[in-house]
Amino acid sequence: MKNNLLVAGIFNIIVGCLWLFASFEASTAAFVIGAFVLVAGIMNIIYSKLEPEKLYEKRNIILIWGILLLPFSLISAIILLVDCDKIKSEYAKYLREQDVKVLDENNQNVKVSKETKKLDILLKIGIAMVSVSGIMIATTSWELMTDFVKLIMIALIGVLFLGLSIFSDKKLKIRGTTITYWILSMIAFSISIFMLGFYQMLGDWFAFNGNGECFFIATLMTCISAFSYITYKKFDMESFMYFSYFGMVSAIILVAAGITKIDWDIDEVYIGLISRSIVLALTCLLCAIFVKNKKANYITLSIVIPIVLLSLIFEVNVVVALYVGIIALAMIIFGFIKKEYKAIFVEGIVFLILNVVIQLWEFWGVLPVWVYLLVGGLSLIGIVTVKELSKSKENKPE
Repeated sequence: MKNNLLVAGIFNIIVGCLWLFASFEASTAAFVIGAFVLVAGIMNIIYSKLEPEKLYEKRNIILIWGILLLPFSLISAIILLVDCDKIKSEYAKYLREQDVKVLDENNQNVKVSKETKKLDILLKIGIAMVSVSGIMIATTSWELMTDFVKLIMIALIGVLFLGLSIFSDKKLKIRGTTITYWILSMIAFSISIFMLGFYQMLGDWFAFNGNGECFFIATLMTCISAFSYITYKKFDMESFMYFSYFGMVSAIILVAAGITKIDWDIDEVYIGLISRSIVLALTCLLCAIFVKNKKANYITLSIVIPIVLLSLIFEVNVVVALYVGIIALAMIIFGFIKKEYKAIFVEGIVFLILNVVIQLWEFWGVLPVWVYLLVGGLSLIGIVTVKELSKSKENKPE
């Protein structure tokens, strides 16, 4: 198994170098692909040196590498996808040598017959052949097809992979294969939705380069988020949970951006504040109602709120200054009360200071030095006082 990862890594490095050489005469896209495949090759070689337990922990990452490499380095992608199935059995063998009983997710012994493995390998070879034929069609006859036929073809590929995923789950009982086909089907369905906007099949407005572009991309991100969430619930893959949440947050931000593009009879400053308030409100609502994982809440809020404030803070305006100041103070109070949200507490302090500095930039050279010293000293005294009061309350006997 480790030798296969090493072979895949070396092959990816060779293919990556070829892509990089091609980029000198081709385009920037070839350079990006080459760099990506080269990095994948290096990571494969690193994984080949890992112990069985560490490699078992990385199996989902190897699966994702295999899927992403399919269009650019087909042979190594197939090696990685086949190896994903072997990692679990190798890990089970490793544990059996230490007299440890290995159970699958349903607490049942995992046994995959040789016949099933052969069928699985044949299935993957068949999929590889279908993928190659698809690439050949795309490079020779794609331009001759109508937009609707292109959409139908991609959607049918999604249905094919979905059917294979169900077949693998019900008959072969091989988790890695099931996940691979499932993710490929979700990618195909996402591309189908993308094509609706790219070819303007739903009208000029609700499409790319149309006035409703932001709303269409928000719809696309919502669908991707839904696919990711279903994958997370179905296969218990935590990484897809984060894809789902950030997809929803991206959709919320895009809706807010779309609102700002509509021609309203209101000052642009107020439209900007309203749209950002919608982003913050919906993000907090998403975290409070749907996101049950505290870590995901923490990461989502500590990224989204600073992005929203950064989009406003450099505009010198009294209303904007009050808006940013209130949110920054709310962040400080929230972070102070909820000890586990330390990053939000620090971000609140940073944005409060930045807000004061930027909004009063013109006055910094006018005010005497003692004013700055007074404000800084009082701030430090206030922080120390609050800390001491909180400590005395914690230590006070009941």
